[in-house]
Amino acid sequence: MNPTATMTYNVTVTDGNGCQASISVTVTVHPLPTPSITGDTEICTGTTTRLTASGGTGYLWSTGATTYWIDVNPTATTTYNVTVTDGNGCQASTSVTVTVNPLPTPSITGDTEICTGTTTRLTASGGTGYLWSTGATTYWIDVNPTATTTYNVTVTNGNGCQASTSVTVTVHPLPIASISGDTEICTGASTTLIASGGTTYVWSNGATEASITVSPTATTTYNVTVTDGNGCQASASVTVTVNSLPTPSITGDKEICTGASTTLIARGGTTYVWSNGATEASITVSPTATTTYNVTVTNDNGCQASTSVTVTVNPLPTASITGDTEICTGASTTLTASGGTTYAWSNGATSSSITVSPTATTTYNVTVTDGNGCQASTSVTVTVNPLPTASISGDKEICTGTSTRLTASGGTSYTWSTGATTYWIDVNPTATTTYNVTVTDGNGCQASTSVTVTVHPFPTASISGDTEICNGATTRLTASGGTAYLWSNGATNLLDRRKSNGDNDL
Repeated sequence: MNPTATMTYNVTVTDGNGCQASISVTVTVHPLPTPSITGDTEICTGTTTRLTASGGTGYLWSTGATTYWIDVNPTATTTYNVTVTDGNGCQASTSVTVTVNPLPTPSITGDTEICTGTTTRLTASGGTGYLWSTGATTYWIDVNPTATTTYNVTVTNGNGCQASTSVTVTVHPLPIASISGDTEICTGASTTLIASGGTTYVWSNGATEASITVSPTATTTYNVTVTDGNGCQASASVTVTVNSLPTPSITGDKEICTGASTTLIARGGTTYVWSNGATEASITVSPTATTTYNVTVTNDNGCQASTSVTVTVNPLPTASITGDTEICTGASTTLTASGGTTYAWSNGATSSSITVSPTATTTYNVTVTDGNGCQASTSVTVTVNPLPTASISGDKEICTGTSTRLTASGGTSYTWSTGATTYWIDVNPTATTTYNVTVTDGNGCQASTSVTVTVHPFPTASISGDTEICNGATTRLTASGGTAYLWSNGATNLLDRRKSNGDNDL
């Protein structure tokens, strides 16, 4: 039964004996409690709201809480339910939805890096109302801080939600612009001006490098605008003064011969620097080849100008002497000089050739002069070799029909009157004959000698004496026709005695 209002219910009870009895009960129907929830039902992300329930004596929230109120901070829109119990134990539930509005997304735009002395406009966005830390309530502010400063803005959107953001405006100091480099130059020279203090540069001549090389023809002022890494700028200027150049000159002989020297004199300044390192106004040089000498002249303003001179080095003539430089005693030789146009010999001759007949080894010198007037000397030694001492050895007296060996000495080669060219010859003249030999030594010198080979006729040999004797007798054999005798028995006397039984032959 579920009466909607208080009602009495009666029951008649019958037992096993058929006996009956009745009883009744009244069911009282209590009204349900009327629950309600109060509190902010619209909040901003990150905030808390207190929900308060009423209408009963006991409460059970959907969060599990049993207090009549709860503090909630949902991150998204959420429905909260509460069951309310009254004093009769009757319950009723109600719910509330807490809407979570997102916070505004504030932002600030504008230059956050400025240079000393400049202004920047900071513009806030993301809401409908704005409150700056400066007190301004416009969505933008113009600031020109003298030092780095942080600016805060609180932004409110249409739901009344607020969020804050801030920006730091960094104040950069201005760069310190400077220019270095020579500010005094000479006409025609250049100077490199170097700007510093920044990262980019703009010169008054349009250049955009840190350094510029300029060659003004007159005194000129150069300006540079320097920008640093923060975009801050500063300017500097410098005046380049242009001084006039000196007028240098060099005097001195510009044509010399190898081995000679010349003095070069520079003029036109107060100090001088030569290409050979000398620092005097004049230098004496002895170049070995044609050489250009440069001098840098400096005047009182430190301005320099250079000039040069080429010293032509004419080669010395190549003096030479040709002719036989080895002769034999009594001979002559013709010496011929070459390499120039005029000649002067040590013996006083001035022709290119001389014929000399020295009796001993002699040195002849000649000085040769060419068309440039350059001279060179050379000499040659004429060696006078002695004649060989020719001699012939060998038998110079022979007998008819015999031969003799004639041997020549005193040289290295031999020519006989017979035509032979050996150092010895075997001859067997039939009559007394003179033989000549020409002897040549290692130096080519020659001498002759001769020898007469006398041919003697054979003697007319004869033996006289008894050529018949008796056994046991003696005979005397007498030889004649000569001056010396040699018998077959060994005797060397004019005569020989023999027994009759002996044989004797001459």
